[in-house]
Amino acid sequence: ADQSDSSIGTSVSWAFKDLLSRRTDAGVSVYVKRSREDVAAQVANLQPGSWPVASAPPGFTAAGTVKGARQSFCVPGLAPGEFAAVVVQAFNSSGPGGWSNVVVVREPPVAPAPPRALTISPVRSSGVKLSWEPPLDCGGERLLGYDTELVRGPDDPIAESRLASFAASGSARVGPVRFSTADTTSTQAKGLDPCTWYLARVRAVTV
Repeated sequence: ADQSDSSIGTSVSWAFKDLLSRRTDAGVSVYVKRSREDVAAQVANLQPGSWPVASAPPGFTAAGTVKGARQSFCVPGLAPGEFAAVVVQAFNSSGPGGWSNVVVVREPPVAPAPPRALTISPVRSSGVKLSWEPPLDCGGERLLGYDTELVRGPDDPIAESRLASFAASGSARVGPVRFSTADTTSTQAKGLDPCTWYLARVRAVTV
């Protein structure tokens, strides 16, 4: 068995060593073992050749069956970033054959959801504190931290032009983009101009 990623999911494929694909009574059963952690090290110690052919491998569950000449299967139900160990077994009217090698597939991760409940509050006379809550979903990756950015806004913070402020030149930005570690959900900006509107945003950073 081999693995591959596609735009519609994570798939496994295999090749037949005989004329199995030409038999109308033949097919392939697919079994998976799902995990949030990389299971490659565990798979390296497995010995499919010693598994009984009449029952599912230990810890694996049936994921589906492929009939005829088709030689691939899209693993269903994986969340972004989730791993799955996959093993397949050919069968025909005479019964099941031996187990294939085990491969590890991973559903491609996606961008993290935005942090929640961003608030900005004054700190002394020329500074502010940005606070937020972690994102509900990190897209299947580990959260590294947060990028925060503060820019001078228009006179009316409700105006549509506030959206264009973040696309303005670097002169509108107050200092560099700040990075906070994953265990930090607040940061401070100092040295701001009095009686001036500022706009703030924060995004999650994953790896």
